[in-house]
Amino acid sequence: MSQNVMMAVGFDKMIQYVTAGWGCSASDMAVLRWSLEKSNFSIPYGKYYLVDSGYANTDKFIAPYRGFRYHLSNYRHAIQRQYSSKEELYNHKHAQCRNIVERTFSVLKRKFRILKEMKQFNFNTQVKVVVVCAVLYNFILLNEDDQGDDDSMTDDSSDSIDGLQEEAVEQRFSNTFISDLEIG
Repeated sequence: MSQNVMMAVGFDKMIQYVTAGWGCSASDMAVLRWSLEKSNFSIPYGKYYLVDSGYANTDKFIAPYRGFRYHLSNYRHAIQRQYSSKEELYNHKHAQCRNIVERTFSVLKRKFRILKEMKQFNFNTQVKVVVVCAVLYNFILLNEDDQGDDDSMTDDSSDSIDGLQEEAVEQRFSNTFISDLEIG
């Protein structure tokens, strides 16, 4: 049996929250709702989380516009970066910022191959393995500079945020979002 896993990842690449153990039939919003109501997951005042289109737009969760181009592969070449609407521009900026989550999942699966090969374990053990891998990921990320490890936990793929620092992108996204609040 496979499971739904929800993780909150900061621009510093740290996993801030993880919940696992939901069957694949659970919707993303159901897992989020449970996390907010029944667990210790909370959003600090004045902060927001970027979410994919499986979630609703709320006062604390910012989703992309539906029905408009979104994925970074849609904008890979300069000629593709001609936006037909402000919603497309917004979606491109959203995808760039949220890419840190996708890269974190990629690194987790690459570094902890057990995450892709857990079928031999019972479901409760699988849930624990996911959480342990998230904790180990954070521990290694916190300590990789101290160790001078060449096998970094980061994944500098070509889908990175166009070489910009995450802080600068976060600020640009915030400004874009604030100026587009009236969109809906």
